[in-house]
Amino acid sequence: MGIFFSFFSVIIIFVLTSSTSCGVFGIVSIISGFLLSMSIRKKYSLQAFDLFSIVYFIYTIVALLHFFDFTIYGQMLEPDEYTFSRHSEWAGQTGSLSGVYKYAMTVDYVKEFRFQPLYAGSICYFANEFFDGSNFMLVIQTNYILGALSSILLYRILTMYIQKNKAFKYALVFMLCSPLFNYSIIMVRDIHIAFLFLCGYLIVLKKFSILGLISLGILTFITWGFRTENGLFYFLFIAYYIYQQSSKDLIVKIALTTLFLIVGVIFIAGELQAASEQMADYDESSAAAAVEMGSAAAKLANSLPSPLKEIVQISNALIHPFPTVNGFKESFNFYEFPIKGLIPFVLSFLWFIVSASLWKWAFQRKFKKLNSSVFLLMLICVLYVALNYHNMSSRRAMAGFPIPFLAYAIMNEKILLKKDKRTTFRQFFIFYFILALLFLFIIFR
Repeated sequence: MGIFFSFFSVIIIFVLTSSTSCGVFGIVSIISGFLLSMSIRKKYSLQAFDLFSIVYFIYTIVALLHFFDFTIYGQMLEPDEYTFSRHSEWAGQTGSLSGVYKYAMTVDYVKEFRFQPLYAGSICYFANEFFDGSNFMLVIQTNYILGALSSILLYRILTMYIQKNKAFKYALVFMLCSPLFNYSIIMVRDIHIAFLFLCGYLIVLKKFSILGLISLGILTFITWGFRTENGLFYFLFIAYYIYQQSSKDLIVKIALTTLFLIVGVIFIAGELQAASEQMADYDESSAAAAVEMGSAAAKLANSLPSPLKEIVQISNALIHPFPTVNGFKESFNFYEFPIKGLIPFVLSFLWFIVSASLWKWAFQRKFKKLNSSVFLLMLICVLYVALNYHNMSSRRAMAGFPIPFLAYAIMNEKILLKKDKRTTFRQFFIFYFILALLFLFIIFR
């Protein structure tokens, strides 16, 4: 099955774009997925590749719709997507890999996301140098390949706690009904960060090793290069890894923690103030953009007093966009309907069910039976989502979604009775549509 979807994906890309660069990168993407699938335990490899192939195929179809929407209808790109795609192509036009590196490291405008043009710009350089040149579709491909590869990492994490066939289904649902789908086919750096976070989750949930600790250090540095504040947050994964999975010897834990704190303080001291300024500027522009785009939930939340305002903002980040009518209204042609209307509706519904179920189980104290490592990591991810509430969307918060979803899957498959699962789903299924109707009544009354 995986071979069929992989082959068909490459054919579709090559035929519909008439671009050798896109076709070749499609082949490279499939090979990357195959190699990553083969790198996990043998009994999971083939199913992991099947999952990757299905996800990659569907992402390719939707990415092509986005590409045609831009090239045929001339639809304007979102500001961030325009910025990242243009800088990627400009970096790729420098004529050498050293030129790409120099562009990414020295151009002042890209200082907040240097690794993004370094990564995509290098691919654009090879396309310009050896094939028929880079184009907008190629730039999108550099993005959604990371989304598709994320499916393998998530699947492997799920197989650590639930049966592999169920892990396959949960991973597929997540990849097709979560913000990772929506933002994989849009050129933004958040999918890179979500991929890097998944790499970190997989490491910290495994048995402690020095190699794992070194890998987390490298991943922290890479994440820092895409967004400073995400790199800062990544240090929590290192702390979690040391406390949860190092030797039970207290002296070892104290020594490792002290070393981590010393290195961490030295490393971040000079950057903390700059990161704070960047986050403040981003918060202000994000809040303004949310209101300007006509987000009903954003407008309502901004009018509420604290702490109700913050609670609504965090909840909205989990189920954004809510309600989803704006997406359908903004779909002006066939190519935009899945991207702006259908996909946001599906992911909003799923994450309402997931987040509401988790809240219910928390109040019922059912998490006592949940694996302690997963529970603690879930709390860290909830903190991450809370720290990103100011953005009023799931885009920056989505890197924290896989672990709460993992907890949801474990609760459903290992802890709850079938009757409890069905009751919870029915309750929140009905409540979602009642809440949506109530929300629309308040907006349009």
